[in-house]
Parts: sequence; structure tokens; C-alpha cells
Amino acid sequence: MRETFPKKNRGDSLTHQHVNDLSSVARRFSDFRVSGGLSLNHGESFVSLSTLPPFTQYILEVSNTKINDEDTDDSGFYLGKVRYYSASDSEWNTNDDREWEVDVSGVSYELRVGDIIVAWWDEQRGMFTPTVGIQSAFRGVLDGALDAGDFAVVSLWKFDGIDADMEIDVTAYDWFLGGGESIDAGTKVIVTWFPNDNRWYVTGAAC
Repeated sequence: MRETFPKKNRGDSLTHQHVNDLSSVARRFSDFRVSGGLSLNHGESFVSLSTLPPFTQYILEVSNTKINDEDTDDSGFYLGKVRYYSASDSEWNTNDDREWEVDVSGVSYELRVGDIIVAWWDEQRGMFTPTVGIQSAFRGVLDGALDAGDFAVVSLWKFDGIDADMEIDVTAYDWFLGGGESIDAGTKVIVTWFPNDNRWYVTGAAC
């Protein structure tokens, strides 16, 4: 199929149809196509696993905590499968034919098999990098007192059979304390990541 475009002069505007046609041509030349192995219905699509367009987000399900036999559980690298929504089944599925490397070392998160994340495709490295917000709220314990309008270090905790320190510390800021109020060191707290502020905030504390 050959697309033809009307002649345009400098300063002319492109319509949405021109943009769609140009995008279609670009996708074919870059081998970015809808997978022929999936039956597509209205409202669903899936990208061929041969090539992924850069800087696009995908939902992945963690399938392995190691990328190979030499990898360690705490390396920050995982394997994941792309999830897609099937309109025919009205449920989320994974493509089981391909696992992708995921690097979460830059955001200091520990994941488990079955965890769901949103990640960017990093074409240069050939792997996914998660967006901040894999899990936006965590339980933790204050390492030092938190005063109104100030910040303190919080040790993050998780449940893995028993409650345990994740050995990850974050700097969290006060959000709700009044003037002169403070929270003592050792207090159990909830910390939440706010992407717009690029900060952790203490959003709850044990009474």
C-alpha cells in the first residue's frame, strides 16, 4: 500500500488524518505492528514482541526475581511479562512467549513474582525501567523524631511471613503536624511517594 499526501507549504497545518497516516508508515518501516498471534477485538491491541517503540509505558507482571542463573535476588534486575487486556475475556492476561528484563535498581524497590508494575521501555538498554509508583505507600518506622514542617529518615518495612525491616531508608517530610507538634523516634508510620513533589511524606502515624 502506498500513501499519498497532499502537497504542503511551509506554515501549513497537518490534520489528524495526516498524522495518523505518517504514524502508520513509520510503524511499518520500524516493524512496529500488531501481533498476528493474537485475536484482536474492539478495544484491545498488542504490540509485536519483535520491536517495541521507545519511551512507551507497559504494564508488566514480574515472572522471575533473577534474570539468569548467575543473578542474585538483590541485584535489582527482574524478568517480567507484558500484560494486556482481552476484551473478549474481559480480563487481563500475559503473553507467555516472552520475558523482558526489568531494572528497578534506580528506585530501590524489592519485588516478588506476581507483582504488577508500570514501566518504560528503554530502547538503548533493551530493557524496562519502572516508573516511580510501583507501590506508592509503605509502612515504616521513624529513625529519628519528626518535627512539624521538618523531615526525618524512615526505615521501610514489609511483610514476608513476618514483619521485617527492608533495610531501605527514605527521607520523608511532615505533611500534617501542627506548630510545635512532633512524632517520636521509633514510631510506626505510613510514608507515601508524591511524584509531583518528588518527595516522600509521612501521611500517617501510630497514636
